[in-house]
Amino acid sequence: MKGSPEYAAWLEGLHRKTHISKVQIVRLALQEWSAKNGHSAPPEI
Repeated sequence: MKGSPEYAAWLEGLHRKTHISKVQIVRLALQEWSAKNGHSAPPEI
């Protein structure tokens, strides 16, 4: 995923604070976004 150094630092901060992997944070965000916007949930991995 591309973004600014500030965005990368923000995501790194979330990861360090929650101990949730960055990939899992993105997956959770996609799941929540899809539910809030009337789309089906992503498939299980």
